Amino acid sequence: MGGRVLSRTHKIVGGMMNAQGQTVYEGRNEDDGGPRNRALTVQDAYAVDVRCMQVRAELRSLFSEIFGFAYGDARARWEGDPQELRQKSITFCRTVREMGYLIVWDPAYIAVL
Repeated sequence: MGGRVLSRTHKIVGGMMNAQGQTVYEGRNEDDGGPRNRALTVQDAYAVDVRCMQVRAELRSLFSEIFGFAYGDARARWEGDPQELRQKSITFCRTVREMGYLIVWDPAYIAVL
């Protein structure tokens, strides 16, 4: 599961991503639901941003393998090359989907830069 990553100006800068790694609702204000209020709706996602990701216990070893740091290491989620973290987020989510899990985006789950 993943949620929104907000800037200090309350704009979405991370969260739900498409297969190309683009943040779906990037630039929207945190309270802007967009067309059909989709930006504020829990939904299935292709991928979610590691900076605001919750991972089931049975997937945490895969998480560590792909990201190169332990799931509980919150500081590591914010450090490093943003493009690399984005690509690893996509790789992790794609692998998890192939294993039969859903990737859920919950806009109520928020991290602030």
